[in-house]
Amino acid sequence: MTRPHPLDPLTADELTAGRAILADEGQLTATTRFPAVLPVEPDKGDAAPDRRVQYTLLDTATGHARDVVVSLTKREVVSTEDCGDGQPAYLFEEYDLAASITKASPEWRAAMDRRGLSDRIEHAFCAPLAPGFFGRPDETGRVIRSLTFLRDDESDSPWAHPVEGLIVHINLTEQRVIRVEDVGDVPVPPEHGRYGDVPARTTLKPIEITQPEGPSFVVDGNEVTWEGWKLRVGFNAREGLTLHQISFQDRSVLHRASVPEMVVPYGDTAPGRFWISY
Repeated sequence: MTRPHPLDPLTADELTAGRAILADEGQLTATTRFPAVLPVEPDKGDAAPDRRVQYTLLDTATGHARDVVVSLTKREVVSTEDCGDGQPAYLFEEYDLAASITKASPEWRAAMDRRGLSDRIEHAFCAPLAPGFFGRPDETGRVIRSLTFLRDDESDSPWAHPVEGLIVHINLTEQRVIRVEDVGDVPVPPEHGRYGDVPARTTLKPIEITQPEGPSFVVDGNEVTWEGWKLRVGFNAREGLTLHQISFQDRSVLHRASVPEMVVPYGDTAPGRFWISY
């Protein structure tokens, strides 16, 4: 197997190798999950970088999370650090868990019945969202909120039919509803949001893009060269696209570029909105 460049994205074989090291070191149990797996990039100017991976390990039985750095080069665990009060990213299985906890809640069912929606519970979509932190005493540990949307069937788009003012607060580790907020009586919009039901446009003229002599850029692995520019392209689960060692006509321009974080908070002060930040 060709040895990857130190700044290349992690490969499937490397992820498997790193997991094997964790298992050999006794770091894993039946309830361990991996909310995040990230490359540990070498320091600038490191002549002999060690290929490392940071695994975030979550024990779903206890809610305890820690970051463990593994050296693939030396085949050993390099460091372990507890996540403290911070919470790692949610798992897809926790989305399903939040939905099942919500639909099993007598309080949620009572709220749906009060609104005259008990006959639409079967296909209701209980959307899980990160709760943010507001210092509420009953919201400690691994907490998630759930909003409710209606669907006509499992394949229907739920976003056109929000059940406004119905918020379910859930403790994922204990698998229980903390409380249910049921405020306001906003009617559920009746119109559907199915774009597939809208006929496609027939007025657009065709567009064709061709490169009869091939592209003007060259891609060699993760290195891209174009019109005097040279850079390395990377990806990771936290930032998405990353750019490395950017130069123009062999002159260094930038060592690393990325957009590590963008937060979009809702400006609405309503109970179902003020805490939402994408």
